[in-house]
Amino acid sequence: AITQLRASFKDTDGGQFKDITVSLFRNSVTNAGANKMAEIESSGGGNVFRTLLDDTVDYPTVDNLNYTYYLEAYWSVGASALAIEFYNVQIFYTE
Repeated sequence: AITQLRASFKDTDGGQFKDITVSLFRNSVTNAGANKMAEIESSGGGNVFRTLLDDTVDYPTVDNLNYTYYLEAYWSVGASALAIEFYNVQIFYTE
């Protein structure tokens, strides 16, 4: 079962509307539509390296026969890769 989504980035822009969101989804192989499983949203800045996490995972059981899984990362309007340096995503799970 998936227990946590974690993302690391450096937000060099202190503007409150220049942020990043990272989401984990699962998508049924037989039906249209995806389910959001976990999401991380940054806010603020401060020119520091940060790691944020979401440990409230919906649909945590991995079912590779019936679902595919994907990550989505997007910057808010006005943000850029220069203002927010995205480093990595980690997915923690138990067997």
